[in-house]
Amino acid sequence: MKKALNTIVLTICMMCMLCACGKKVDENGDALITSDWKLVEYTVNGSRTVMADTEWYVKLFTIGMEPAFSTKDGNTCTFSVGGKEHTGTLTYDGDVYTIVYNDSQKGMIADIDGDELRIYTADGHLEFIFVAK
Repeated sequence: MKKALNTIVLTICMMCMLCACGKKVDENGDALITSDWKLVEYTVNGSRTVMADTEWYVKLFTIGMEPAFSTKDGNTCTFSVGGKEHTGTLTYDGDVYTIVYNDSQKGMIADIDGDELRIYTADGHLEFIFVAK
């Protein structure tokens, strides 16, 4: 009986631990900027690419070079594109983040809606859409 009870308690603990895993959200239900993000599409000068629609050989050839965004603290960030990393700072005003890169005069704007992160330039030439993993 004691062995069965231990098994039940262990099973319940494991279920609780698994249920606790997942992305964190703010009071509006939006994913946090510190979430893990996966690129789903991008637009460059009006030409849109959906990652799910790209051919397998394109995915294989560009593996590790696709755009990526990360921030651990919500204040500093890294944006990688074409195998090159750009570090910068994030500021938050209203519902919009402003990203200023250390190696450029140009910045980007970011906003989160639900589990979608959109990072774009003010002139509209670049736009990246990520989803929280």
